Amino acid sequence: MFRVITKVFICMVAVAFIAGCTARTYTVRKERVDQTTEGNAGYLGGTPPPGAKDRGDVKTTRKMYVLEVEKGRSQQEQQEADALMREAEEIAERAKRPTVTTRRSVSTRPAAPIVVEMPAPEPEAGPSMTEYTVQKDDTLQKISMKFFNTTKQWMKIYEANKDKLKSPDRIKPGMVLRIPQE
Repeated sequence: MFRVITKVFICMVAVAFIAGCTARTYTVRKERVDQTTEGNAGYLGGTPPPGAKDRGDVKTTRKMYVLEVEKGRSQQEQQEADALMREAEEIAERAKRPTVTTRRSVSTRPAAPIVVEMPAPEPEAGPSMTEYTVQKDDTLQKISMKFFNTTKQWMKIYEANKDKLKSPDRIKPGMVLRIPQE
């Protein structure tokens, strides 16, 4: 039975990737309500032996595996995502380049320090931001659905909060995220 389920799962993932879909998997821990023992501790007749209600092997949480499949991007959405990635790479390259260089003179006396006044950078007119507090069981896709009516805008939320998030899978309830508004 397990082999059949595994084969079906692998086939579903393969079809999703061929169709241009993206898949994301993660695990969730949830409370188990089926492990409470009340009354006669599950015995149909008679009385349970002493200590049957206090079993030490009862697990209070369960581990669930979640697979989210999202329809592939349209050509325009892919172009927009590529443009955002190129822009981010250009900004990263500009940040790596030195802005002021100094030259050493051949003189043996100490040179006077060179003072260079640079104009203050003009603030970029970016999109306005809205703050959102992450709720239990939220993902970036679910938050994207709340604000943009599509799950495909989760990358914008991730890009706006890269300073807080190590990866898109690492959001936790209570975190305050910035949501870009267009």
